[in-house]
This record gives sequence, C-alpha cells and structure tokens, in this order.
Amino acid sequence: MRELKHKLLRLTASTQSLLSLLLMLSLLLLLTAIILLQGCSFIDLPPIAEAGDPVSGTIDEEVIVSIREAKDPEGKKLIYTWKIDEKPETSSIENSDLVYSGAQVSFIPDARGIYVLQMEVCDGSYTAKDFVIVEITPLPAEETEVPAKAGQASVSAFTSNSLIVNWDPVPRADRYQLFRSQNSDFSASTLIYNGTSREFEDKNLSGGNTYYYQVKGENAAGPGSPSEILEAVTCPYTPGRPVKTDTSIASLKLTWNDVRGADRYELYRDTLNTGTFSRRVYSDTFTSFTDEGLTPGTTYYYKIRAFNESGSSDFAGPYTYTTYSRPPSSIHLVRADSGSIELSWDDQIGAGSYIIYRSHHPDGPYSEAGSSETSAFTDTGLSSGIYYYTVSSVNSAGEGTQSSYLEVEL
Repeated sequence: MRELKHKLLRLTASTQSLLSLLLMLSLLLLLTAIILLQGCSFIDLPPIAEAGDPVSGTIDEEVIVSIREAKDPEGKKLIYTWKIDEKPETSSIENSDLVYSGAQVSFIPDARGIYVLQMEVCDGSYTAKDFVIVEITPLPAEETEVPAKAGQASVSAFTSNSLIVNWDPVPRADRYQLFRSQNSDFSASTLIYNGTSREFEDKNLSGGNTYYYQVKGENAAGPGSPSEILEAVTCPYTPGRPVKTDTSIASLKLTWNDVRGADRYELYRDTLNTGTFSRRVYSDTFTSFTDEGLTPGTTYYYKIRAFNESGSSDFAGPYTYTTYSRPPSSIHLVRADSGSIELSWDDQIGAGSYIIYRSHHPDGPYSEAGSSETSAFTDTGLSSGIYYYTVSSVNSAGEGTQSSYLEVEL
C-alpha cells in the first residue's frame, strides 16, 4: 500500500510539471500574438511592395505608372526609387528621364516595345523591390510623322567576308531598314535588314570588295529619308603560298599571286616552325621579295598576310624554304696512284651529299664523276694525265654552286 502511495505521488508531481510547461507555452504564444497585433519596437519587418499590373502607352506620349501597394508593417515612412530595368534596343531613355514622386512615376517613351520599370521601397533598414511592365505601341499612322533622316552609318569591324554596320538612333523611328549595293550610285540596292537593332553583321561577302550602305528609320507612317551612302571595303583574302623562284647560299627569292583588293603585303621570318615570327622582313606593294643576308644551308620559315585600308587578312603559313649549302672552300688531294685519285674536303653546313665533277681542262667542260654522302671521294679507272676537280653541295633546296677547281696529275 505504501509503494502504491509513492507511485501516485510521483505521478501527481509529473502531471503538475507538464501542466506548468503547457501554461508557460500558452503565455508565450499569447505574448507573441499581442506583439504582432499591437506592434513592438524591437521587431523590425521588411516593407511590402507590389508594383501593379502591366501598363500600355504610345510613343511620344506621357505614361504614368502608379503602384498597387507599398507599406511598412511598423508604419515607417518609405523612400521610393525608380529605375529602368529593360528597354527596347532603339530607345535612348535613361533613368534620369523618369519623373517620380513617391509611389507614382512617369516618362515619355521614344520607341515601340517593352519597358520594365523597377520600383524599390526602403524603410531605413530593409528594402523591397517589384517590377511593372510598360508596353508601348506606335501612334496610328495618321497621327505619326515619318522618322527623321537617318545619320551616317559606320563600320565597327572588318573581315575578309563580313562587315559590322552600326548607326545612331533616328528620331521617331521604331525600326530600321539597311540597304546594300555594289554600285557607288546605289542603283540595284538590296534590303538586307529590317528590325529594331542598330547593328547588323553583313556576312558572306567577298574579300577586298567595296560595298555601299544606306539606313532608313521606319515607323507606322512609313520609312524616313535615307542616310548618306556609306562606302566600306572588306579586308583582303589571305595570300596563297609564296613560290621560291631563286635561291643562293645566302638569299631566297619568294613570289606570290596578287590578292584582290590588297595594296600591301607583309612577310615575317623565323628559324623555328613554332617561333614567334616577330621579325618583319618585308612590307611593300610588290608581290616578290628577295630575302638576303641569310646563312648557307639553313631552313627558314615564313608567314605572309595582305593589307588594305580596312585592315589585314589572316596570316598564311608558316612555309618552309632552305638556302643552298656553301660549296667546299677547298679540295684536298689525299693520294693519286694506280689509276685512282682520292679527294677530301671540309663538311658543309646543311649539306646532305656532294657531287664531284671532273675535266681535262680548268675551264671545262666538267662532267659528273660521282657523288658522295661523306666529305671524301675516290675516282678510279683513270689513265695517266692531268685532271681538274670541282665539288658542289646538295641539300633539300637542291644543288648549289661548284667549288674552285683542284688540279691533279696522275
């Protein structure tokens, strides 16, 4: 019985603790509700902003936008800020053109399309944002003047097959027409663009060609007067591979075909195929160039490009050319007996082989006695007499000039 009494006492104590906890939670919830209903200075909530439904208007007529709701839960004074978040490409309206007083903003649109205005409210601690869409349509044709005369267009980028044409906004225009002709009097022109952008990339053109452009502004009343004619030239095409038309031990003559529309060419040289090609060796109007002062038996790499008033073509190359190896400076007699003559000479830079020539007279004619891949040669099957020898070096460029002769008596 005593044990049951103890259990009942412990159960009563636990129930009282639970009831106390529930009472405290109830009081806390009641206090929170009172704070929310009456407002409390130590809880700062952000303001509420709703910009409202989309608004429509017409070009050159004032548009007024009023927000749907903006308030602060604590009743603080709100500061309003408006700015343009998006606008048509042809519009020149800036944030400074917005006129606003509190929850209302107005502006005069200058282009057809969609404007997105951002409203921001601030209570000193927090901000809230929302957006309103303004759709602008042109005035009816009978109420609209055609656009003003378009200003001069310009070209901002040139390649051998494209031009990027730009133009300034045209008053009262909400669209633009761009025309192209290949005649300076603008006969037989073609409409190549009609849209709201003020930039157009004209592609698939020919390198080194002259093209002519005019721009017109357009609105519901029709097109305005065209701009003055713009003349533009595409960059020249990349030159073809130069041909080596003459070679010596210290020079290379390179010739290439003329490129339409090019008025200058540049050649750059390096001794490495993967080099920087920072050394310009030629810049002129001619399509042939002799590069002199080179090292015998050496391979050189060249890049070439063409220029005109608009810029340059891409580089062509690198292309590989090699100078002739120098002929031996002197030929040495090793021995002469038993119907044979053995010769030697110094190795030459870049030479892969040598050709040996023989004659009975110092002035020739000389005929080929043989060849050697080393700097030595033995001429056999000879009869007694006086012989004259010359040697030429051979490399990837071909056979160079012959050396001075050596006289040998057998």
